[in-house]
Amino acid sequence: MSPTARFASSFVFFLICGCGWFRSGPSPVSEKAPSLSRHLNPGKVLIVPFSAGEGVEASKELDQISLMIVKGVAEELGRLSAPFTVVGEDELEQTDLLLEGHIVKRSESRGVSNWMPGGKKLVLGTEIEIKDRASGDRLMVLSPELRASGAQEDWRQLAYRLGQEIARELKDSTP
Repeated sequence: MSPTARFASSFVFFLICGCGWFRSGPSPVSEKAPSLSRHLNPGKVLIVPFSAGEGVEASKELDQISLMIVKGVAEELGRLSAPFTVVGEDELEQTDLLLEGHIVKRSESRGVSNWMPGGKKLVLGTEIEIKDRASGDRLMVLSPELRASGAQEDWRQLAYRLGQEIARELKDSTP
């Protein structure tokens, strides 16, 4: 086999294997706080807009991503008829639960992989704590991470879908 043919076959093999490294679709991961094994009680939830976590640069675009996560959670809870009511900061005293989080991963593919079928690969990850507002006790910890489902999905759409995943986790945690 000539050196050119060997290089070409190695390059094609690398591209094929490299495409397998990127998964699409949701891959949420969650864990209950280690000291508690009970379910969340229904009630009023205040969702604090997410801030930049360690290693993630704060920016206006990240603020927009954060707001899309909040919107996804709020709208999906309403759509699912979940036993939670999302409230604003003006109702803080009547709030039962606080949902606070950080965006800890925000990455996109670069270079040659952007030219491949499927285009850019976006990944968005968060760390979330759900706390009892009155006591401050941590009730649940979630660490959902999603990858864009296709080349047309942008950061805002991915963030909204991540918010929907968080809402489903909340609904599933009720008795």
